[in-house]
Amino acid sequence: MKTILNYICTKHFQQRMLERQIDEFTISLILTYGKFYTKNYRRQQVVWTKDRIEKAIFNLQVSEKEMQTIKSISLIIDKNSLITLYKRCGDTGIKNFKN
Repeated sequence: MKTILNYICTKHFQQRMLERQIDEFTISLILTYGKFYTKNYRRQQVVWTKDRIEKAIFNLQVSEKEMQTIKSISLIIDKNSLITLYKRCGDTGIKNFKN
């Protein structure tokens, strides 16, 4: 099985990584710098919000172009397994203007 920072990646999680075009390095940043929330007795949610993304861009850990439209990324962890991945996006408003 594939692992990221000692967390086991399920097949479902790997499929979500491909669908949402998020690489392993970004997942490791989320696990390192994200905020952990306890969902119930064994599941946790890790959230990487816009302010944490901006700090990572400022520290040159990720490129601004990659993270421009992302508002937040959430991981669901069950014990030591990465279960699923959610990515919330928003546009910058440029597409809404007409010339």
